[in-house]
Amino acid sequence: MAWTDNNTVCSNLYPTLVQLEQIDSEVLFPDAGSLKMSQLLFFNATASADIIRQSATALATLFDGIFTNSYLAGYQNGQSQAQAITAMMNILVNEQNTVENLSDTIGGLYQFIS
Repeated sequence: MAWTDNNTVCSNLYPTLVQLEQIDSEVLFPDAGSLKMSQLLFFNATASADIIRQSATALATLFDGIFTNSYLAGYQNGQSQAQAITAMMNILVNEQNTVENLSDTIGGLYQFIS
């Protein structure tokens, strides 16, 4: 999947990242997809791997709540909340993954109402 403004996942993830102040609101949508996890606010490169994992889990839990409660997304293909949070956390902890990678993962986890 590509980072594009006509993709529901991307168009929901971008404002969520801005709302949660993970990216600066001056980062334009087209540029956000290439941001690395290490460029998101939660990611502290000087922290231990355990602290990064805890922060990523907390952020993934916030994402899940926003996606299911605000965007009314449902889980895809028998996915559960726990599976979705774990999958997002696994993307978030890898500093080289991009927002587009996160978006691709989210697209496989949730069904958003268009």
